[in-house]
Amino acid sequence: MQPAHETKHQSTLEYSFSPQLTLHLAQKSHSDDYSSIGTTGTTLWLGAQCLSAYIAQYHKPSRNTSNARAIELGSGIGLSVLVLSALGYSTVYATDTKLVISSVLARNIESNFHVAAKPGREILVRELDWHVSPENWNWDNDCAIASNTPQLSDGTNVLSSPFNLIITSDTVYEESIVEPFYALFTRSPYSL
Repeated sequence: MQPAHETKHQSTLEYSFSPQLTLHLAQKSHSDDYSSIGTTGTTLWLGAQCLSAYIAQYHKPSRNTSNARAIELGSGIGLSVLVLSALGYSTVYATDTKLVISSVLARNIESNFHVAAKPGREILVRELDWHVSPENWNWDNDCAIASNTPQLSDGTNVLSSPFNLIITSDTVYEESIVEPFYALFTRSPYSL
C-alpha cells in the first residue's frame, strides 16, 4: 500500500491485491486542459486500499448466497468495487459523481472486469450526487441514481432488494459534504 501523494502523478497504477487479482487502474490528477480538477475521486487513496484489504478478510459473501449485493458510495477509481466483485458479490454498484465516472471509474471497471468478475456477476456504474434529495433517486435509470443533470424517468424508485454490504472510504473530507452524506442514510425512502 502506498499513500496517494506518492502515486497520484502516475497515470496508471498496477495494483496486485492477490496473486489472482492484479488490476490496472487509471488515475487522473488534472483535467484535459491541465486546470486542476483535484484528485479526490480520481486517484487511489490509502483509505480505499485499507478498506479493500479489510473487506477481503472479514466480509466475503457466504457461499450459499448467490445474490449478494453491495454498493460503494464514492467509488473513486474503482478498487473496492472490483475487489467486492472478485470476492463473490453478484451485483456491485459503483457510485460517484459524473466527473469521476467519465474520467476514470467507468474505464477502470470496463478494463478490469474480466479479471475481477466471474460469469453471472455485474458491476453497475451509476452517478450518485449526494446533493440530490433521496426522494428523487431513481434506481431504474441506467446512468444515474441521483443526478442534477436532467434525465428521462418514469418517476419510479424501485430498489429490488436491500444491500448485504454498504461501503465508503475517503468520502467525508470537507464540511460541506457531511450533511448530504448523512441524508443518504436518514432521508432515503429505502434506508440504505
